Amino acid sequence: MKISNRLTEGREFYLLIWIAVLLVGVVLGVYGAYHLIVRQEAASIPWGLLVPSYVFFALAATGSSLVNSILTVFNVQRFKPIIKRGILLSLILIVPAGIFIILDLGKWFNAYNMYFLFQPGSRMAWMGVLYVMFIVSLIIELIVIMREEHMPKWAPRLMGIVVLVVTLAVHTNLGALFGAVAAKPLWSSHLLPIHFIISATLIGAALHILFISVTYLVRRGSVPGELKQLFVDCYRPLMVGLIIINFVLIAIKFIPAAFSPEGIAYVKLMVAGPYSGLFWGLEIAVGCVIPLIILLHRKTRGSAGWLLRISPLVVIGVYFSKYNLLIGGQSIGPLFTENLIPYVPGVADILLFVGGIAACLLVYTLGEMLLPIELGEKPAWFIFVKRKTSLKEGA
Repeated sequence: MKISNRLTEGREFYLLIWIAVLLVGVVLGVYGAYHLIVRQEAASIPWGLLVPSYVFFALAATGSSLVNSILTVFNVQRFKPIIKRGILLSLILIVPAGIFIILDLGKWFNAYNMYFLFQPGSRMAWMGVLYVMFIVSLIIELIVIMREEHMPKWAPRLMGIVVLVVTLAVHTNLGALFGAVAAKPLWSSHLLPIHFIISATLIGAALHILFISVTYLVRRGSVPGELKQLFVDCYRPLMVGLIIINFVLIAIKFIPAAFSPEGIAYVKLMVAGPYSGLFWGLEIAVGCVIPLIILLHRKTRGSAGWLLRISPLVVIGVYFSKYNLLIGGQSIGPLFTENLIPYVPGVADILLFVGGIAACLLVYTLGEMLLPIELGEKPAWFIFVKRKTSLKEGA
């Protein structure tokens, strides 16, 4: 009993340290946001670090939702331990995305005009509407899943379908928003919405593995065998297919551009120019090649531990693929010459990005502590608070 108490006290001590560190990160992010609002310093390019960061968080949120919705629609019982955490993760990740884009666009206090002065022909306006629909549908789905035993049998599947449709609409609109910018050859492509869906699903699968595995390692000391097998049987082939499709889409994007007078400067910028280190090193090697080798090698392909190891690599690769796309896409001067427009992220931008990550981790930690996430945990009368189940209820 004393040993058990010591272990509990030790975990509580480290938990408090973890929360304190995350709170420091959140405070730094708030300072960065304040600096951006007050100073509003001009950057060398219109859309700086916060825009690829917004796209990254939006893809992470919708990617987690996309994987999660497919699991809910098909109602496979072995996915039950994943669904609640997947919904929670999507809800958490979408909030920094909205904050980043509003602060980057400036005049954040006029953001409500996006709704009150809605313009049906504006993809940006539709983006605001679809994100509200996305958040609301996720909240309803979370309530339905938590109260599943009191709901009609068809309710979880119906909400899964609704969330899946809204998620696909968000992806399509986001890709079309950038793909319609004809002045940027690196963006202008009818395949960009498809590429965004592939990237989002890939990062969604990676984040499921990462967050759920680490959660069980912290809470129980090990990942349950059935979850390990689930990751190997279902998530591994999914990630292999998505990485291969991602390679194909990159080739489709770059090969024709190499023979275009407008696109050749962008190809050189990525393949052999100042962005080549980020492109070959982080986007291709770290995000695609190394994970694919590990996923296919006969000694590692059946290991859930290796899946956990490559998940952060995939996340890093997806982030820098969007950084290269959006920052690199603005780095070529007028008339598509090879004159590079240099860009260095501001300190405030970096602090806000760090604060966004810290806030997501903090809310997820609190969610694990307070919400009925585990199988067998029951919600109290207030839907988002867990209560202990009795032995008779299977606690």
